Amino acid sequence: MKRVTVPVPSAPVLIGLVFALLSALFTGSFISWAATPANVQAVPSTVITGCVGSSTPGGSSLNLAGRTITASTLVRIDPSGTCAANENAVTWNNQVTSPTFSQTVVITSSADQFDNGNRLLAAMTTISNSVPAIANAYLVKLEPGNYDLNGRALNMLTHVDLEGSGQDVTYLSSTIDSNSPPTTGVLNLAAGSEVRNLTVLNYGESNYGTTIYANYSNQGGLTSLYPSALINVTVVPIIGGTLESRGLYTGPTTSVLVQDSFIDVENGGSDFPTSNLILFGIDSQGTLKVTNSTVVARTQAGYKTYGIRANTASGVSTIIQQTTIDTERGWWTNRAVDIGSSTTITIQNSTLTTYGIKTSENTAVYNSSPYTVIQNSNLKATGGDQYDQNSINNALVNLATLKVATSQVNGGVSNTGTLKCVGSYNANFDVLGTDCTNA
Repeated sequence: MKRVTVPVPSAPVLIGLVFALLSALFTGSFISWAATPANVQAVPSTVITGCVGSSTPGGSSLNLAGRTITASTLVRIDPSGTCAANENAVTWNNQVTSPTFSQTVVITSSADQFDNGNRLLAAMTTISNSVPAIANAYLVKLEPGNYDLNGRALNMLTHVDLEGSGQDVTYLSSTIDSNSPPTTGVLNLAAGSEVRNLTVLNYGESNYGTTIYANYSNQGGLTSLYPSALINVTVVPIIGGTLESRGLYTGPTTSVLVQDSFIDVENGGSDFPTSNLILFGIDSQGTLKVTNSTVVARTQAGYKTYGIRANTASGVSTIIQQTTIDTERGWWTNRAVDIGSSTTITIQNSTLTTYGIKTSENTAVYNSSPYTVIQNSNLKATGGDQYDQNSINNALVNLATLKVATSQVNGGVSNTGTLKCVGSYNANFDVLGTDCTNA
């Protein structure tokens, strides 16, 4: 067999060959530069110096993957710019680009939390003047930091989203006192507004503290079932506590989605009651869906705790899915879910627990509606009987019509309405009867 010897190119030629091939791969041709796109901002470039070979008619060539490589297509980098007799000097810009935005406003943070808050409010005013719409929507992006509104509220705008850089590093805070029922919060939602990836704090003592508030009537031309949303949001009222505190309040004409979020309403203090202090994780009068979230209402000195209170008009739906709801230590009442007489509600694949230290009533589900369905959930009520109080621990209290399927019922059952229980069991996994009591 005849041996064929293929000459190995010199190092400069190899460098040029690799450069040419990479250029062809990314641009479709050898060394070409396109104009900067309109949505990309050019930054200072770096000048690269090199040498390109000069071809002569009939000179040597190499066919590589269907491309003919000649001396004029080979480039070597030479910062000195000194080229051989059979080469020509060449320079080009190694230009780096970074994106700019037309509909995204980035708020940078500093060590001054009040300045951060001022710039955020100013940005929302500027966006408002631009008249956001479906075809003119905006995103406000917050860098990591604390954006303290210094006693003011942030009013979301229709067709404007607010996005932080993570719940553990981005904080929106203020001290807001409201009313009962609430009229404002630290963050006031609007239709067509989504808030995500941050923590909202309402700190300081107030009579009626609400952290996030939604009570709009204009849907902004949107057809979505949930035109406003909290996604990956932590909600924390940090309170001394006097009368009422709410993590989220939704009005009768609103429709809100809470997804992958944590609402934590707590009140510290002594083991003795603070008269009339009531905590609500979510107090809802509108359409509501809570999914894959955690809602906590816990007190050391409060009077009542409610995880979710759903008290809506007829035909307005509430859905709770893959959610943990926990209420604890209210002196008089603890209810994980409290359901009004006209509410249509479905609870699925969720854990509802309530615990009291000296309460008269601990209830996982307190139902006054004829439209309540519970499926594949865990309902638990425990505690009480401290300081000689006569406590009642009920997993279920039903005053109307309640349907329960394939759920664990851990606690008593009080039924003065119609209760249908299918495939359910107690804490010992004993099968329960059709009224959710021991068969």
